[in-house]
Amino acid sequence: INAEYMGVGLSQEHGVCLTLFHGRGGSVGRGGGPNFLAIQSQPKGTLNGHLRLTVQGEVIDGYFGVTMVAEQALERFTTAILNFTLTPSKPPKDEYIAAMERMAEVSCAHYRQVVFNEPRFLRYFQAITPAQILGSLNLGSRPASRKEGGIDALRAIPWIFSWTQNRVHLPVWLGVGTAIQAEIDAGNLPLLREMVKEWPFFQSTLELVSMVLSKADIRIATLYERTLVPEDLWDFGAEIRKQLEETEAAVKTVLGTLGILDSQPTVKRAIDLRIPYADPVNIIQAVVLQRARSATEHDPILDEAIKVSVLGVAAGMQFTG
Repeated sequence: INAEYMGVGLSQEHGVCLTLFHGRGGSVGRGGGPNFLAIQSQPKGTLNGHLRLTVQGEVIDGYFGVTMVAEQALERFTTAILNFTLTPSKPPKDEYIAAMERMAEVSCAHYRQVVFNEPRFLRYFQAITPAQILGSLNLGSRPASRKEGGIDALRAIPWIFSWTQNRVHLPVWLGVGTAIQAEIDAGNLPLLREMVKEWPFFQSTLELVSMVLSKADIRIATLYERTLVPEDLWDFGAEIRKQLEETEAAVKTVLGTLGILDSQPTVKRAIDLRIPYADPVNIIQAVVLQRARSATEHDPILDEAIKVSVLGVAAGMQFTG
């Protein structure tokens, strides 16, 4: 946000027409989500009647695959840009920016502590996700990893994709609850609630996190763990799930809602309709993964079953990676 404001200021100072190139991923963890609110969340002066963006390959069909859908997508973009240009939002208060920077620092530090510094994490990740098998299924246009190695060798899409499959969705929310709770503990809950009402960027951030949290399922995650993860890592899994619950509680506290999607009834209805169809596919996937890992020789039928389950879960979650 600060970088965008600085860019706007410099461009205006020197008479340069600034165009920011926005990358829109399929999943929330890679910049995806509803476009209208995302555009409304941009700092004043960053659009000026036009927008340049890239839509990731895995969601192009969802935006432009059918003529009517493509027209609706372009209509949403156009409406959002016109609305933003004609009635731009107020710039956020300095205290909003300061709170966001504090939360970003706390969230990033916690995320790195768990993912890179926790010695049990890599083993747990490899066991509870289908990450190691995804690379052999030829589901994407690129290799799953850039090189041999640990977490840092993975590309972004398989990293997000793997956690989507087991319904933990860890990359989206890890650190968010810790950061929000730190502000609440510091007595800043009224400030956070004011930010939700007055700052579209913060509102859209919490709404996107809420949407993903509604798709997370501790029961499914526990099933994957008990089926696929060595017992000596179960305590670590319990810690992850506890953090998931704490994140959901912190987000609901800020939004002032009882349910995680009470402020987004239309989104809630759509997710509630899809989830019952995804749950059985998750159960099948956990069983098939366990069979594939314990098999003494390669079985192409199991490969096909895993691939079908992966596509099924991705359809139910409405994004891949």
